[in-house]
Amino acid sequence: MGSGYGSAYDFRYVEESMIPLYIVRHGETDLNNDSDTSQDRIRGWRDVPLNKEGRAEAKRAAEELKKYDIEVICCSDLSRAKETAEIIGKILDIEPTPSEKLRPWNLGEFTGISTKEALPKISEYVRKKADEKVPKGESFNDFSNRAFEGFSESIEKADGKNLCIVTHHRDERLIKAWIKAGQPKDHTIDLNTFLQKGDPPGGVIVLKINEENLGSSGETDSEDQDADDKESKVDKGDAENENQVDNEEEKEEEKPIVQAKKGGKPTSFGANKLDDVLGQLKKSKEPKHHITILHIGSPPSSMLSALFGKND
Repeated sequence: MGSGYGSAYDFRYVEESMIPLYIVRHGETDLNNDSDTSQDRIRGWRDVPLNKEGRAEAKRAAEELKKYDIEVICCSDLSRAKETAEIIGKILDIEPTPSEKLRPWNLGEFTGISTKEALPKISEYVRKKADEKVPKGESFNDFSNRAFEGFSESIEKADGKNLCIVTHHRDERLIKAWIKAGQPKDHTIDLNTFLQKGDPPGGVIVLKINEENLGSSGETDSEDQDADDKESKVDKGDAENENQVDNEEEKEEEKPIVQAKKGGKPTSFGANKLDDVLGQLKKSKEPKHHITILHIGSPPSSMLSALFGKND
């Protein structure tokens, strides 16, 4: 996407990439206490089994999923998620596929302590030390990159079929935080959403996601970290940036990016002026698609003329 300054355009054909995704958080275990964080315990990679209530929650989730015509189930390989998936799969007549990549964040030495005690420390590793490993565990960025790979591989396995992923609290928070951030290709997430309390054990979450962006490679980042990076760059060259913005105002309009999709594969056109782009699209043999136009700042007269005609 173009710079946040001047006349930058981003034409995206994203509707065809949006697919439904059904997320189920595993059922309750003896370490869960959704109403009291002082009693709730960090489970991490400890292989804690479902309790009686957790199995009942899995059955209720299966009944709810019936209306969505689920065809594929993927799950974490830890027993609490795998058993939840197996209970759902038995009712829906689907064999679940387990994956280690759908495990939760390995929180190492925090495992077993109360969630109330651990949350401030977890927040610090998310906001300020995302590349630093939790002692005896993994870093936040290692977790998030692995989890996004797990989501993407599950969608590839489903191959267009209705998919249910049975996973964990922080995996559910991660995908919600990515959606909150606008589902960017670089997997940036909204940290406040990630750190919020999630859906209860056994809950069914219905999402609509951009399949193309979810499958994009790249390091997961956070909006807080992006802001820190931008602030650092501005501190180093405020005067230089001001001159650059002034010069950009005198330049010809930036080159826009146009993407049209046919059969799931993008084709691109580029031009220096919007009317040239629209002219190329009119001449193209590609089928017509819905066009989304994102313009940052006031639209120039040439854009309005190209879109609506010089006399409108």
